Amino acid sequence: MKSIGTILIYLILISILPLSVGYYLFYVNNSDFNVVEVNYILDDQFNEYTKDSVLINTRNLLINKKYNELNLYLEKLDKKYETDITKEDVLFLSYSAFGIEDIAYEPFFNSWIEFSPKSYIPYLARGVFYYHMGWKARGSRWAKETRDEQFKKMHDYFKKSKDDLEKSLSINKNAVYAYYTFLRIANVEGNTDEEIKNFLKKALEINPHTLKVRQKYLRSITPRWGGSYKKMEDYIKNAELDLNANPKLQYLYGYIDSEKASIEEISKKYTSAREYYLRSLSLSGEYDYILFQLGKISVRKEDYTVGKEELSKAIEMNKEYSDYFYWRTFAYTNLKEYKKAIDDILYAYNLEPYSEKIKRRKVQIAQILNAEAYELRRKYEHDKALELYNLALQVDLENDSIYNGRARAYILKQDLVSALEDIKIAIEINPNDISHYLLIDYILAKGKNWEEIISYWDKFIELNPKNPRAYVERGGAYYHNRNIQKAVENAKISADLGNLEGKEAYEKFKHLAK
Repeated sequence: MKSIGTILIYLILISILPLSVGYYLFYVNNSDFNVVEVNYILDDQFNEYTKDSVLINTRNLLINKKYNELNLYLEKLDKKYETDITKEDVLFLSYSAFGIEDIAYEPFFNSWIEFSPKSYIPYLARGVFYYHMGWKARGSRWAKETRDEQFKKMHDYFKKSKDDLEKSLSINKNAVYAYYTFLRIANVEGNTDEEIKNFLKKALEINPHTLKVRQKYLRSITPRWGGSYKKMEDYIKNAELDLNANPKLQYLYGYIDSEKASIEEISKKYTSAREYYLRSLSLSGEYDYILFQLGKISVRKEDYTVGKEELSKAIEMNKEYSDYFYWRTFAYTNLKEYKKAIDDILYAYNLEPYSEKIKRRKVQIAQILNAEAYELRRKYEHDKALELYNLALQVDLENDSIYNGRARAYILKQDLVSALEDIKIAIEINPNDISHYLLIDYILAKGKNWEEIISYWDKFIELNPKNPRAYVERGGAYYHNRNIQKAVENAKISADLGNLEGKEAYEKFKHLAK
């Protein structure tokens, strides 16, 4: 567990680091939960993304416990959707904001239901939450690589989800997202065609021009889910799609080729996958999801310039999907456009702060920047190195190596005050790395702060009593502090632990000890 001192240091760093997008910190415990909103937005482009994000704004209402506002907003949106298909994207995005794969959020939903037990909205929201928790419990590996225990947990969560969805529909039978979520569960649990078609029928009765529900139904009849391309073709042919009422229904015409492309992509047949995606795009028209898939393939084939362009087109059309930004970070880092990569991963994190994949990518980007900064530092390009260290700390405040590296860059600039601050943070994060103590020893020795040096070596030795190098260094500090007795004692311990330098020091100075 981090000390209070470490947490305070992090909070100070957060207040001074030039973060480019807003993000939110919140703490949950069993008795109560509080929300602390932290916004640091400098980049105008991402300010617009954050300000206009349906996903972020809806989730912020949840974590700030604005339950009455949520109820009014979603009830109004559901009602408008029944006669206005143009509301579909915002409606589905709003409910997808509750698809959080982190059980720490559960108290927010429970509290919401307690606040308004007669409203269908919080039950539907919690049903969406439990559906996603089911997938979190299952994991993303193939069925043969998934344990029975994982499947059991998934079905337990799905049972909770279905209970909440049924409760929601008992209050409002026109809650379309409930049928959509039932379709998703039915697809996984292998419900009969009749059951699945019934969910589709109920949704179409609410709005016959829905694209989202039809896409989800098509997924349930793909070959990999027990259907066939023939069955998909027949459905699209006979679906009576009214493109005048909803032009986006054209996306369905490219769905089969998109599915074929994804199968090829899974098999790492990227060339043929790309051909299918291009055919899908020609049938569906400009569709952000297909542009995203093309960009992802380009990145996987290491064609980063093309990948960046394709992903950027997808993002121009839709700024609400974290994967679009996540994948563009690979293009940016390989093209050494590091600031843009930082912006993208931070915005992706805004969209999905609970995503383990995004958290890992933040750490990876920090490691890339740390390594690049190290090479610059070796060339004595310390100003450029500092820029990269500062960027790295925007995405990973817990990497002690970055603070150590930045401290060394500050030393090259003769800024020992900043160097000392950084190496102290490195020690707080990782008190077992001797390189941090060697560096703080070097910095403090410049000011002849022997007592403080000794105190740091005391701390390290308490944690690592068998490290011979530490006793040599502490002995040296005692020597400079004119405590020969302690210096010799430390040299003796180091020598007994097998350190040659300690042995030489002991033999040289033992006659001075009392």
